[in-house]
Amino acid sequence: MRISATVAVCFIVAVACGEKVDAVSKVKKRAPIPSSNVHIGVGVDIRKEPDAFRGVKWLATQAEAAAEVGFGEDSCHELSVLDAVEIWCADDFELGRITATSEFVFVRGHFVQAQVSYYPSEYDFVRAVFVEKYGKPLTEAVVPVQTPTGVQYDNDTAVWEFPNLSIEMHRYGTTIQRGVAFMTLKTWTTERALAEEAAKKKAQGSF
Repeated sequence: MRISATVAVCFIVAVACGEKVDAVSKVKKRAPIPSSNVHIGVGVDIRKEPDAFRGVKWLATQAEAAAEVGFGEDSCHELSVLDAVEIWCADDFELGRITATSEFVFVRGHFVQAQVSYYPSEYDFVRAVFVEKYGKPLTEAVVPVQTPTGVQYDNDTAVWEFPNLSIEMHRYGTTIQRGVAFMTLKTWTTERALAEEAAKKKAQGSF
């Protein structure tokens, strides 16, 4: 299942039966800042910051990632977002006792974000795997969401912040059928936030 790239820098809310949801609580966008000024929460072990995902180094080329993971051209598609063309490549993999789907996101030919999707019932297992690998989350929350028809439920979230990388995971992604986790380079998050701001200013001048 592919997930829209626009959720990469903002909180993801769930939908029920294909309906969009209005979040009761929104998560503020985290604009990355130079690593020398990055605020890292108490207890975060920066030695656990990953320099790769499934063996693919950050900023690796699409060809290098394909050679490492084994996905083909037929597993990739282009997505135009603001002023950038992103290439998304999907690949299923075994994550312990479950089968998850990974998405590799390339901007200008370089790997900037990984996404992992799983069933909501597998959230606790995936979280335990992440804690074992990356340490305890910086923050965790249970955020109430609801559909336009008034159906309410809780979305578990966890966030890890490292000097160069943000990791966040959610029990529910864009649908209640799948959960999602993101691993995103902060330099790309900054670039995306600046592009969004420029787009807003351009739009304001058009009327």
